[in-house]
Amino acid sequence: MATRKTVAKAKAPAKAAKKAAPDKQARGGGKASHRTHYPAKAGSIPAPATQQRPRGSISGERPLRKKAGDAGANPAAGTKTAKATPKPAKPLTPIQQWRALSEDASLSELCAFIIEGGHLAEFCKSKTIAYTTMLDWINENPRRSEMYARAREDRSDLLADEIVAISDDAKTDLYIDKDGNERVDNEAIARSRLRVDARKWVAAKLKPRVYGEKLELNAKVDHSKVTDEALLAQLAQYGINVKIGPAPEAGADDA
Repeated sequence: MATRKTVAKAKAPAKAAKKAAPDKQARGGGKASHRTHYPAKAGSIPAPATQQRPRGSISGERPLRKKAGDAGANPAAGTKTAKATPKPAKPLTPIQQWRALSEDASLSELCAFIIEGGHLAEFCKSKTIAYTTMLDWINENPRRSEMYARAREDRSDLLADEIVAISDDAKTDLYIDKDGNERVDNEAIARSRLRVDARKWVAAKLKPRVYGEKLELNAKVDHSKVTDEALLAQLAQYGINVKIGPAPEAGADDA
């Protein structure tokens, strides 16, 4: 018959196994492991470490979506980045386009327009450039100012030719009235006279040494009608004191 000591020894391993079971459940997330662990034999290869199961391997589980910036992400699956398109360059202003031309080309165009009878204001309007801006461009360079002044002087020769042409044109001087009589068109003649006078004035201002009016001063002063007292009074106003007396005799100085 077994003694009490023998029974106690038989129950000791069972109690130790029950105490170890809660520790295993705590390490396993509260679930007891049903796998049997056998001690590794001497010289055997250790088992590989358990790998983490990828998400979505089990049916019904939603896989993780990779971000566009993550390594190995599919760029087509992520957000598409729009390519930066360069901004279009701003168009040049009229004065910038004018300054972009060569010096000779711009001056030749301007001077040719002026010589042919054009005005600077009309030229600026055709180029959509402010009048003062064009004047600043002309005056900022001595060569431009000189060529522009010469173009204006040469334009006066064209005005002189136009004066002759307007004066010789008599097509509009006469007209036929409703009764069939020939009449003089005074309004047309006055208009032609105004055109001639305007061109004469401009030509005289542009080239005064050629088309300007010359004034000749030829004045004579008759002092015979002025008395001696009036003449002395006028000289005294300017601080000149003169005494009028008898003329000295011829031999008075030799004596």
